Amino acid sequence: MREVFDGLPEVAGPGSFFLGKSERIRLNVQVPEAVFGNHPVSFRFGEAGMSKWIELVLYEGEERMIDFGQLNEALVIFTIQLQEELDE
Repeated sequence: MREVFDGLPEVAGPGSFFLGKSERIRLNVQVPEAVFGNHPVSFRFGEAGMSKWIELVLYEGEERMIDFGQLNEALVIFTIQLQEELDE
């Protein structure tokens, strides 16, 4: 099954995104918490042809080894919701 969604992802609130809607399905993603040590966490949106995406960037900068044992906290909590649009 393939669903084609119109438009780029939209921010619906802090860490909450509405990815799109096809004729029958609505797709929502929520990231209520994302922490990667003291590094700033950010989101990027992209599109190429019929593909759309959200990137959750935990670290951006020069390439280096990351010692997870030295991070005070590293976690990502997310939910994905597919919701069928009912005919009214």
